[in-house]
Amino acid sequence: MLKENLVMGAQNMVVGLIVVFAVLTFLMFVIYLFKFISPHQGTEDGAKNQEKKDPGTKAAETIGSPAAATADSTADEEETAAVIAAAIAAAMANAPSPSGYVVRTVRQLQR
Repeated sequence: MLKENLVMGAQNMVVGLIVVFAVLTFLMFVIYLFKFISPHQGTEDGAKNQEKKDPGTKAAETIGSPAAATADSTADEEETAAVIAAAIAAAMANAPSPSGYVVRTVRQLQR
């Protein structure tokens, strides 16, 4: 009786391990296929190839336009504040807080 239970338990364990590793292998294959869906988007290879073609252009753009970088960061901050406000509004739309607390504005603190 005990021997049969141990054998059945060992078989279950082996089958479980095989299933887990089969699923992990399948997921690895699916992740591998992602690079064929969009080959240059989000990879460092695309950036390296662009840099090899014209290495001075990126440096000149970065050094030559500090105002553009400031405008981009301001736009990013405004977009972030808008997303936070929208998330709070969406969370409070269905069930307003029992304390009556309402968010009117979101401001970034200067540090």
